[in-house]
Amino acid sequence: MGKSKDKNIIDDQGNLSKVGNVEHIKEILFGSQERELNLRFERLEREIKSMHDELSKRLEQNQKDLNSRINHEFETISTKIKSITIRQQDELEDVRDSASKQEKRIQNSLEIISEEFNTKNEQLKSIQKDNKESLSLDIKNIKDELFSILQERISDLDEDKLDKADIANILVEAAMRIKGTRLEQQLTDIDG
Repeated sequence: MGKSKDKNIIDDQGNLSKVGNVEHIKEILFGSQERELNLRFERLEREIKSMHDELSKRLEQNQKDLNSRINHEFETISTKIKSITIRQQDELEDVRDSASKQEKRIQNSLEIISEEFNTKNEQLKSIQKDNKESLSLDIKNIKDELFSILQERISDLDEDKLDKADIANILVEAAMRIKGTRLEQQLTDIDG
């Protein structure tokens, strides 16, 4: 008889027959576990997508908030500029002989306000960039950690046969890591 599990062999009567289909046997032995794992992986992928969507929404909201703050600051500065301009015009009307001094004061005030506006605008842009980079880094770190865990668990599955309880523990631990807590911490909280 042949040694290969999934190849044709010749039996005692010289007939060619098929040794049990290894894939079919695998399906019988591990099919439910594989389907369960696939469902759990799909659920994890949906959760990752949900987290990604949530972080994207938060990033968009931060962008909107930042734009709102920029617009508010711009309006505030515009109001200050209008106020200063009106005051300076009144002073120019009152003191016509000091017109050149008043013009210099207006110019200086506008330059200061413009510098303040530019400084605040740059600060707000920097904050926005930092927030975006931080959120992107968080998303990347979560995704990398999850894929690393999944890869490690898949590798473990290839090396060892696991029962349903082990697979459940692995997936619970992965879910807890995604949530940002550890299983040991949860158990301590329950016991405490």
